[in-house]
Amino acid sequence: MSERHPILITGAAGHIGGVSRTIVDMLLDQGHPVRAFVRQDDDRAQALRQAGAEVFVGDLLTIADVTAALKGVRRIYFSMSLSPYYTDAVSLMAAAARAQGDIEVFVNMSEYEQSFMTFEKMTAPAEERRAWLGGLVANWSPQQRAHWVAERVLEWSGLPTVNIRAAIFVENPLMTWLALAPLSKGELRLPFGHHRFAPIAVTTWQRRARRSWPTRRRTSRSPTSSPVRN
Repeated sequence: MSERHPILITGAAGHIGGVSRTIVDMLLDQGHPVRAFVRQDDDRAQALRQAGAEVFVGDLLTIADVTAALKGVRRIYFSMSLSPYYTDAVSLMAAAARAQGDIEVFVNMSEYEQSFMTFEKMTAPAEERRAWLGGLVANWSPQQRAHWVAERVLEWSGLPTVNIRAAIFVENPLMTWLALAPLSKGELRLPFGHHRFAPIAVTTWQRRARRSWPTRRRTSRSPTSSPVRN
């Protein structure tokens, strides 16, 4: 194994489409050392240890924990469940990574809407926004706003950043167990109206995310954004 610095994976015990845990397993299978950041030392943390990951128990909203978790790390994969403190957590991780100064890549789990709900679009007159977005919507949702701010924070940080803008995951409860009842009647009912969606499987996403890990130290500090479609 040529690379000895652990890759930090946040949300490793969560269920954001199963992404973080799937990334952990994928990297371990490929021989990479992984440090899994978890909130609680519970059965899920123990399962990560048994899989071969180093487990760090801490709080993404505590700068001392975040800084300690980054020691020896060169590559970061950041994801977090829906939270009113999402931008706080991204900002703290970016600040700690910038202070450490030797981060090769910060892979940020963003969202697909950031590809088209741009600053220019979202600052147009309200009627234009409604006509463009459809329906009564004229502004970002709180989570869309949080992701937009998070991407700007990472852009301003100067860290080498990759924003992964994934669509809805096939593993989302809307596509799995919430759909089981109508599926038993030969129907698939989804709450998307007439909008078009292209759900993506975690395994497809992880292949794209894997290409974000550089094989050598990156010199570019310009953030890149990677929309992921099916």
